[in-house]
Amino acid sequence: MIQSEDLRAAKAKSLQDRLKRAHAEIKSLTPEPGRGQHQYRDEESFKAALAAVIEKHKVAGLLEVEWEVEEQKERRLVGRGRAGVDRPRREIVKRPYVVKSVKRDKRRSPRPGADRVGACN
Repeated sequence: MIQSEDLRAAKAKSLQDRLKRAHAEIKSLTPEPGRGQHQYRDEESFKAALAAVIEKHKVAGLLEVEWEVEEQKERRLVGRGRAGVDRPRREIVKRPYVVKSVKRDKRRSPRPGADRVGACN
C-alpha cells in the first residue's frame, strides 16, 4: 500500500493527538483529594474506567499505565463525646487507586514509514 507523504503525516499527527488526549484523561482519573473529586476505591471500576479511556481514544497497546493502591489508615472514636483511656476506637482504611505514570510503549508503537511498500526499517 502506497500512501502520500501528506496522508502519512496526517495519520502520525492524529495518533500523537490521540495519545496526548488519552494521557491527560488517564491522569485525570485519579485527582488529588478534595471537594467534588472522585477517587476510585475498587479495582474493577478503576480498570473499567481505564479501559474505557483507552478504547475511546483508540490507543490500545500503545500506552503503558502504572498504577498502585495507596492504603490510608485512620483511627476514630466510636460514638459521641470526648476521648478517654477506655474509649473504644475503630480503624478506617481507605484504598484509593492512583495512576503513577503513563508512558508510550515504544515496542508496540507503529514505526514511521512501516506502512510504505519497500520500506527498509
